Amino acid sequence: MVSISADQRFSTSGAERPGSDCNAVQLGASAKVERRTAALTVAYLVDSDWVIEFLADVPEAVELLERLADDDIAISIIIYMEVYEGVRRSARAREVERKLDAFLTTVPLLPFSTAVARRCARLRAELRRQGKRVNARALDLLIAATALEHNLTLVTRNVKDYADIPGIRLYNN
Repeated sequence: MVSISADQRFSTSGAERPGSDCNAVQLGASAKVERRTAALTVAYLVDSDWVIEFLADVPEAVELLERLADDDIAISIIIYMEVYEGVRRSARAREVERKLDAFLTTVPLLPFSTAVARRCARLRAELRRQGKRVNARALDLLIAATALEHNLTLVTRNVKDYADIPGIRLYNN
């Protein structure tokens, strides 16, 4: 189980970075490092809006992600890119980048795969047939395809951006 307690949230000691194989590190009570496969145990895909607020120590975001961590959470490489762009623009880029790196020691990073790419292509085609916008929200559709392909509930504040996506499960807190 992923744990992002206040004591471990931003600690990077003794941990490895997740690799492209969806492996992530879990810190146990004795700071023992364990590897696990994200696709087998994760329930929630956390969107960049919540991750950014978590890194900024917004109490509501910290409470939500720590609560959802009991059921396991992940982010996708697309969400990572969105968050990292914000890190680079931050006046405190080094500090925030360290927090993001620490966050990733306990939260799996799901890669962009051919299965997700195909899911996204099918989703884009379906939405186009329905006359819905596609190009302006390309990253959101990649995130949605990741959630759908891995059978995850998407945790986002941007519900309107995902409301018309067939089969998507959105978290309501």
